[in-house]
Amino acid sequence: MFNDKIVFNYMYNLWVAVYSDLSDADVEEIGQVLLKDSKEEYNSQNDQNITDDDFIDMISEYSEDIREQAVSEAEEDIKKHRAPKFKKVDGEWNI
Repeated sequence: MFNDKIVFNYMYNLWVAVYSDLSDADVEEIGQVLLKDSKEEYNSQNDQNITDDDFIDMISEYSEDIREQAVSEAEEDIKKHRAPKFKKVDGEWNI
């Protein structure tokens, strides 16, 4: 259950960033922050210490339904202007 939420939130926020009007460099930075935060949450919830690569592998092998639902909801929220806005404050992305 926790892992579903972590994967969903990671994919949702990453998709929102990709479809925002941010530069590719900004999207890359946001992706790195999302990866770090999501991996830390996963490690904390599961008493693990997986690497960035292991986390990305886990996401890619995770249930396609969860990934598709995250993308679908992100697209819908973007259309309805309900998607989160990413802002950089004092050099840090506020996600």
